[in-house]
Amino acid sequence: MAEKHTKHQVVIVGGGITGLTLALCLQHLKVDYVLLEAYGSIAPDVGASILLFPHGQRILDQLGILDKLQSAGLPQGTLDYRDGATGQSLRRSDFGDIFRRRHGYSLLWSSRHRILRALHEAVAEPQQRLLVNKRVTRIDSLPEGVLVNTDDGSAYEAQIVVGCDGVHSTVRKEIASPKRTGGDVGCEYGCFFAASKCTPVVTETVEPGAGALISLQDGQVVLGRGLDDEMYFFCTWTLPTSQQKCSIDDIPRFTKEDKERVLDRFRDVVFGDNGVRMQELFDNLIRSGVTALPHYTLRKWSSGRIIAIGDAVHKFNPVAGQGGNSCIDSCALLVNALQEHLGTDLANMPSWPLPSLSQAFEDVENASVRKVTTLVEESQNMIRLLSWRRWYDKIMYRYIVPYLPAYFLLQPHSAAIVTGVRLRGPFKQPEAKHDWLYDEERVPSKPMSL
Repeated sequence: MAEKHTKHQVVIVGGGITGLTLALCLQHLKVDYVLLEAYGSIAPDVGASILLFPHGQRILDQLGILDKLQSAGLPQGTLDYRDGATGQSLRRSDFGDIFRRRHGYSLLWSSRHRILRALHEAVAEPQQRLLVNKRVTRIDSLPEGVLVNTDDGSAYEAQIVVGCDGVHSTVRKEIASPKRTGGDVGCEYGCFFAASKCTPVVTETVEPGAGALISLQDGQVVLGRGLDDEMYFFCTWTLPTSQQKCSIDDIPRFTKEDKERVLDRFRDVVFGDNGVRMQELFDNLIRSGVTALPHYTLRKWSSGRIIAIGDAVHKFNPVAGQGGNSCIDSCALLVNALQEHLGTDLANMPSWPLPSLSQAFEDVENASVRKVTTLVEESQNMIRLLSWRRWYDKIMYRYIVPYLPAYFLLQPHSAAIVTGVRLRGPFKQPEAKHDWLYDEERVPSKPMSL
């Protein structure tokens, strides 16, 4: 049955990592919000893995849920760099202590489902706040707010709408004209992602928390062992040149036949010294999917009382692990900007003036676009290196990467991590000791507006 017209301060469109993190931020501030999820579950058992970097964990630590999340995953252990063409191991390294010393937290390896479930369980009043089967059809402007309409006839009035609805965002279409929104974006790679049950030979090959990074011509594999003897992995491959551009609103989709052709490409790739091959994982799949990997950063994230964040406006390929962490970072930037321009007591403000909101949204864009653009392109350069796209990439991977000092090899990751922000206002402040200052620690922040 359709619900009546209801009023809230914030309507979040879309769940996932972004929507649930924002919900927890607003919950902490006692802001009245509702989250509308188009599908039938907030934490579906789909997708494969996620790697939480220190800057993402730092924000989740401020929300008081890091212990719950850490119990849903494993610290990343040894990473095996392998040559996919020969099966040879080129290097084994354990970077956990380096990340912890530098940035306060180790890398956390888990399944997307487990992380979503942990975030979901931290939401108070989930039945009232997290509404499923609510596909947004239209957003209308009101004199002092917005009205979000869903396909079941419900309507939700709010001061702002935040689009956390991912690559196929409905909210994004409300922000920009069809011509500007539908412009072409890069789409160089496809990805087969999956989780597989460990067989005895896989258990002997890869320890819990450990993983492998495997490179071959125009392809690349990342895998790692998680909790309950599950192996998470994804295989990326280079798309034909004719398919490497697409409309942001018409991203390519793959058929079952496409999926089988992809699997044929990777079946014989070796991921262990004992000669075990990817076919061992393909034979024991728990869940899987195949998708294109567009990459982009949009310049415009907001219009009026509407703003989109996360994958709706910036999309990474998965190899650098920055996608989910940048989504968490965007939530903190938005919450900080709202407090800066409207005041820290958002819950008791019946009206959020549009000029102040415009300034807040502009701050989010200014703080994000250049940074994320750089990170997206660096992520593309990383996957090009690992898939040997350019003449020198194979030489670099085979003969230089194995001998680079760990501190140098991790430099690009650390450079991205220190750009992360923390939640300001009435949030727990991070206490994890770290040797490298985050950028926002180098420049003292001005006091929040009261």
